Amino acid sequence: MRQETRNDLILAALFFAVVMMWTGSWELALIFMFALGWHEYGHVLAFRHAGHKRVRWRFIPFLGAVAWSGAPTRSQVERLYIALMGPGFSLILLVLCLLARAMVPVGSWEGWLLSYAILTIGMLNAVNLLPLWPLDGSHVLRAMLAGWAPPGLARNILIASGGLLVILAAVKGLFVISIFASLQVMALIRFEAEADEAAMRLLTPRERWLGAVAYFTTLGAHGLAGWPFIASFTGLDSLS
Repeated sequence: MRQETRNDLILAALFFAVVMMWTGSWELALIFMFALGWHEYGHVLAFRHAGHKRVRWRFIPFLGAVAWSGAPTRSQVERLYIALMGPGFSLILLVLCLLARAMVPVGSWEGWLLSYAILTIGMLNAVNLLPLWPLDGSHVLRAMLAGWAPPGLARNILIASGGLLVILAAVKGLFVISIFASLQVMALIRFEAEADEAAMRLLTPRERWLGAVAYFTTLGAHGLAGWPFIASFTGLDSLS
């Protein structure tokens, strides 16, 4: 077994242990990991379809998972496509879980697990589409605004949204997320020039519109599926 594979398995085991302690159930931990792994594999498929050769992904305890390539993206449409394929590919899993839940008895254990899977898939992907660095939504924002909005606007939006996440996570007692978000905000503040943006082919008006439709459609579908979890985290459920 290669050292890289061994490291990936160790990280996956640690991630599973962390999620199991958080959820209190090995079944729920597996569902969470499967949903996250499916999402990352969507990015892997997009990387490979775009011609990237060295593509990998792995779980990262306490933070989630990440997929990456050994080569940089060559155009903004490629960046947009790769970013959207994680949540987009997860729509397939979401539909499969919805169909499976319709086939099992109401109130059954299987139905409860499938309901949890639907909520988890929706929440994970909806959150990933928010304009928060380095989530998928931040890459969508950069691709959509590059060459169209004033330079630096995308970075300023990401800094502001990151600051809000720092405060919200701290209020909720999620200090790991708050610290991680703080580090990302500081990195963005120090990042002044986006030299690679000018060298990449920009989106055409048609690609920009198609990207916007794909983004909001995917965000809406996952947001509806995961809304109970999202509302619980943000405190919006207490307002109803």
